[in-house]
Amino acid sequence: MNTAESDMEKMDGAAKARIEKIRGLSLVREESAPARSGRPSRIVFVLLCVLVAQTLLFAYFMIFGAGAKPETAAPAAAGATASGAAAKSAGAAPVVAAGDGGVQLQAQGFVVAMRQATVSTRVAGIVTEVPVDVGDYVERGQIVGVLNSDLAEQDLQLAEKELSSLRSQVARDRARQAQAESEYQRELLLEKSNYTSRARVDEKSAASIVARTAVASTMAELDVGEVRVRQQRSLLGNYTIRAPFSGIVVERNSQVGELVAPMSAGGSFTRTGICTIVDMNSLILVVDVGEQQIQHVKVGQSVNFRLYSDERTQMKGRVQRIVPSADRAKGTLQVQVAIIGRNPGALPGMRANVDFM
Repeated sequence: MNTAESDMEKMDGAAKARIEKIRGLSLVREESAPARSGRPSRIVFVLLCVLVAQTLLFAYFMIFGAGAKPETAAPAAAGATASGAAAKSAGAAPVVAAGDGGVQLQAQGFVVAMRQATVSTRVAGIVTEVPVDVGDYVERGQIVGVLNSDLAEQDLQLAEKELSSLRSQVARDRARQAQAESEYQRELLLEKSNYTSRARVDEKSAASIVARTAVASTMAELDVGEVRVRQQRSLLGNYTIRAPFSGIVVERNSQVGELVAPMSAGGSFTRTGICTIVDMNSLILVVDVGEQQIQHVKVGQSVNFRLYSDERTQMKGRVQRIVPSADRAKGTLQVQVAIIGRNPGALPGMRANVDFM
């Protein structure tokens, strides 16, 4: 009995020990649970704070930074436009610079010659001589081409012969007139002395009048002959082609042996000019300015420009004229800028970056 009770007491003690151990374990879990549940709450709080800060920062830049952004971006846009000008067409709209050293407007332009002509002829003929070539400087009146003038020379010789014949005829008619006048005066004296009849006097008077009329007619023909000679000489001069003004030959349009005519009547085998001359003292800049930016351009305004071929050299100009007509297709107005000073590097057709000050 005692043994059984002792065994029961031992079992109860072991069971109690296990129960206490289980309770101890459950107490440990209950103490660690609050610590584990607090960590996620801190992380969520930190993330919410970061999100709110980012939202406030974004709102600040959207409200207070919007006005400063275009000002900083405008010079960059202007520089990008200038650097990418080679890829744009001539009618591209210019870019307004935001106070870059006094620059009011930036655009692109082309060098154009106000005096440029393809020297042609008034008559048709075969080219026999072209004494100039591309790059030559010619003076006004200098010979730049000669055409075959055999027929014109023959016509001039014929007119001169006819003129010489008319002059001889005038001398002969004047001699006849003098003789007729003398005979008429003699008959008048004889009539006063009653040595001749009235009919004889009237006959000599009529002969004098006829002689005088013949001289007048011959003199008129002589005037016509002189005009014809001057005309033939002028026509002969058309076969020698001269420069209308001083300048540089930039193109040779015909060669020796080709047919030249005022109008191309024979297709591609007929030329209409001998050469093209440009007056380098008449160079200007032609700039296409957009309708929205034309308000920044005034006549007399100073202009700085750099050629694409020499961007290190800055040249100056002045607005000479704003053409009062807009290009409907491109939406631009043409501005003509006079170049100040003579620059050998500026040639017709060159492109330039233009700054309106």
